[in-house]
Amino acid sequence: MTVVIRRSHLVAGLLLGTALALVAYTTLTSGSRTTPPGRPVDAAPNITALLPIPPGQLAAVADLARRFVTAYGSYRYDQTPDAYLTPLRPLTDDTLYQQLARTAADPAVLADRHAHHMSATADAQVTAVQDLQSRAVILAVTGRQHLLRDGTASTDTQAFTVTATRTNDPGEADGSARDWRISALTPVADGQPGDQP
Repeated sequence: MTVVIRRSHLVAGLLLGTALALVAYTTLTSGSRTTPPGRPVDAAPNITALLPIPPGQLAAVADLARRFVTAYGSYRYDQTPDAYLTPLRPLTDDTLYQQLARTAADPAVLADRHAHHMSATADAQVTAVQDLQSRAVILAVTGRQHLLRDGTASTDTQAFTVTATRTNDPGEADGSARDWRISALTPVADGQPGDQP
């Protein structure tokens, strides 16, 4: 049996196929759909429901990381290690706090700061969420430290990876930063967690 395809049918088929492909492409790329009258339009999915922690709690964790880096980078030469550590204590877990306490009490660090009348104030900005889990959040934070050494002012900028961990079960969380503590700080340039800026 021989099938004969007429040229007019071939052209009509190609035109119809092209038109259908164009309609499909337009529908898929525009994101809009034609809904029959009387039928509700599907709502966009609630993307925040897919997050492992609520957005308000994520904002609280980001603010915790920002406050931590700010306190971490602020000190005075005439300040005792305990005075330096006081604002950091409620923000950190026990392990990181002990690392910070050792560095803050280092005689060489204290002697250098005193000899050069060094002081610093810092500010920080969270620049990215690097990992988001129900019990841990890893953030990229940029700290800017305004230094005064021997009467000369300078500014130093340092990028950090800051890890916050949950201190209780997710079901017990009230959505505040009280449910979280900073558990790790890694300067991005040298990768040494817990070093004093």
